[in-house]
Amino acid sequence: MRQTKSWTTQVKDAEDGSGDVIVELPKELLTQLGWQVGDTLEMTIDEARRIWLRKRVD
Repeated sequence: MRQTKSWTTQVKDAEDGSGDVIVELPKELLTQLGWQVGDTLEMTIDEARRIWLRKRVD
């Protein structure tokens, strides 16, 4: 059975006035998932306004 773990972080407004937001991912999370800078992530937002990220595998 696959175990699910959740993480909570803050969304910050980009400082360039673009209206974009920044989600900082904890280093521990990146290490556990094997994600690295440059990986492409897919994002979905559910009905409860939670953001779900998944590494895209081509």
